[in-house]
Amino acid sequence: MVGVTQNGLSLCSFSSLSSVSYIKCVNHSSFDTTAAVNKTNTAASVSVSCTNCIKYPKPKPKPEPEPEPEPKPKPKVAVPKKTKDFIKKQLGEYSSNWTKNEENHQKLRSLLIKNCNGFQKAVVTKTNTPVKTKLVFDADGKTYEVKENAFNSFVKHSPFTDTVLDTCAVVGNGGILGDSGCGEAIDSAQFVIRCNLPSLDKVFTKHVGRKTNLVTANAGILTRLYGSLLDHRRQFVEDLSIYGDSMIFLPAFSLLSKTQVCLRAAYTLEDFRTSVKPVFMNPKYLKNLDTFWRSQGLDPHHRLSSGLMMLSLALEVCNNVDVYAANQRGGACPNLPVTSVLSVTPESPTMSNMKTKLLSGHTFFMILLGALLTLVLMGLTQIHLDFPTFAPIRRRDITKDNCSGCSSVDTTAVNKTKTAPVPESCTNCKQSKSKPKPKSKPKPKPEPKPKPKPNAAVPKKTRSLLINNCNGFQKAVVTQANTPNKTEIVFDADGKTFEVNENVFSSFVKHSPFSDTVLDTCAVVGNGGILGDSGCGEAIDSAQFVIRCNLPSLDKVFTKHVGRKTNLVTCNPSILIHLYDSLLDHRRQFVEDVSIYGDSMIFLPAFSLTSKTQVCLRAAYTLEDFRTSVKPVFMNPEYLKSLDTFWRSQGLDPRKRLSTGLMMVSLALEVCNNVDVYGFWPFYNHPYTFEPLKNHYYDLQTQSKVAHNMPAEFALLMKMHNLGILRLHLGQCTS
Repeated sequence: MVGVTQNGLSLCSFSSLSSVSYIKCVNHSSFDTTAAVNKTNTAASVSVSCTNCIKYPKPKPKPEPEPEPEPKPKPKVAVPKKTKDFIKKQLGEYSSNWTKNEENHQKLRSLLIKNCNGFQKAVVTKTNTPVKTKLVFDADGKTYEVKENAFNSFVKHSPFTDTVLDTCAVVGNGGILGDSGCGEAIDSAQFVIRCNLPSLDKVFTKHVGRKTNLVTANAGILTRLYGSLLDHRRQFVEDLSIYGDSMIFLPAFSLLSKTQVCLRAAYTLEDFRTSVKPVFMNPKYLKNLDTFWRSQGLDPHHRLSSGLMMLSLALEVCNNVDVYAANQRGGACPNLPVTSVLSVTPESPTMSNMKTKLLSGHTFFMILLGALLTLVLMGLTQIHLDFPTFAPIRRRDITKDNCSGCSSVDTTAVNKTKTAPVPESCTNCKQSKSKPKPKSKPKPKPEPKPKPKPNAAVPKKTRSLLINNCNGFQKAVVTQANTPNKTEIVFDADGKTFEVNENVFSSFVKHSPFSDTVLDTCAVVGNGGILGDSGCGEAIDSAQFVIRCNLPSLDKVFTKHVGRKTNLVTCNPSILIHLYDSLLDHRRQFVEDVSIYGDSMIFLPAFSLTSKTQVCLRAAYTLEDFRTSVKPVFMNPEYLKSLDTFWRSQGLDPRKRLSTGLMMVSLALEVCNNVDVYGFWPFYNHPYTFEPLKNHYYDLQTQSKVAHNMPAEFALLMKMHNLGILRLHLGQCTS
């Protein structure tokens, strides 16, 4: 390359174009029109008017794409002659040239309406099943009296009414659907019914479609895949979001052993306010269906499949019914669908026996498939069978954040019944009937000024004793650091043991929230009636760290006296049992009630009594499922045991369990330089005015005389107050 100057401009000339293809000209708007370009192979020369020429390498030619390999033919599967003969026998009268017979269709519809009436009776409604109705289960004949909680989950009216749909698709889960290409045809139906929570993963869309108006749920799926919805529930909600704005049919009243898990499924969907609406199948309708099909020749010793139930309903409410993937292993929708996540689990003996019976020619499966083929021959419905029979077995792929329609909790809203705090802002919240009314009382005298501390070394000595004997900094709570997976935890109250599993371990905090940082000021707030007219709210909220006990009310009427700030709140399991039905049913109310505590920790004594472990774990799982700002933390039984030993050495009655209040005071004495204690007065008269007091400032609950020795603990607190270890507030707080 040679650079020369002509008329004050820089010229760049290239002797060859073999290694250069582009020239970038800087500070020059156009090429010199007199520049000569010779594109021959021997003496290529380019002359352009340019400054600051930049040479770019010639781009490499793109390689030609390799031809795609031809798909390998699927290997032929050796099919036993016995199986071939069986299939030929089943399809002997099947006609691919199907035409609808309107007369036969109307005749069968009339029979179904007359004998079963799915329009009005297919589902349990508030209209056909009032509170206190005694439902008779269709499968085991047992009875269930409808309670208010269950009744509230019933739909008001039948979703079918008397409107006849034009086209319906009843979609089973047989492997025959796996490579069918029927997805578009299925989705074109006006109403699509699917069975037993099938996978609608993208890999299946072409063959099974996505549209869903109604999906059934076998109680066995809820038990095996979601732990009967006793622990975490969010995964169930996220998995169901794939069905969009649909109904989920739950057989809550067929077998008594499955009632509670089906009710929990409904409560879960309601709690998360999903677009999938729970609907309960009516046992009276199912019983009528059973009687009807037995009269048509089905074996009375076997229960109807979900598929035949849904097909029967479709024949009533639809003019044109298409059936996809009727599966010979157990009706139109087997209990273990081939495309569902259940198919990855080992085959149960029951299913193995079912297939053995199939190949042995047992009558139930032949009659059931024969019944469907009879409907085809009568021109009542069309079964789609004209496609290959082998489909891949895959898991559905749903991420944890894929939850369309899940409603988050309003952390500013609280709606609590009984002793619950009343919300500042909450949609559709009911105000408590027992709202406290201000009473005219003589004002108590301001509490006397505290005596000067006798010895500044006393608090340090107490802290040292607690740290040496208990070490709340590191051991107050169960963490992933101090309690690895498979650790055997020894309960502090009953001495029993619990082996940590992966599910529980994942709910532990990683490290102690206290570490080794000492806080300046802490307020430990009890719930004694003495706090109700104290005016201590501002003083409490001014503390750096505020500890409250047993989910107290922070209603606005109490703010002046108890404050609002909360960094840590304890939760007695009995509250979860009595106020929230052990979190076995609805859970959203609990989440909304604790949201008043803001960004705080909730201490749960999951490992003190084995009888209370599961309800405490459910509380933690609930807060995690709803992703609240309140974080669950488990109290460490090793720490509680050491606390018990320490305070017994100080003279407390060994026959009584330490109260939550004394446990929290002990922790505060370790992690705080200055501890103020409020609301600890276990007597029914005010210390200065002698006015009667409630046990709790927010309710009329009487004092427990069994679990704790409150007067003895109060004497201990009074002793520490007089020693200058902590400050015990018994009168009105003054600014």
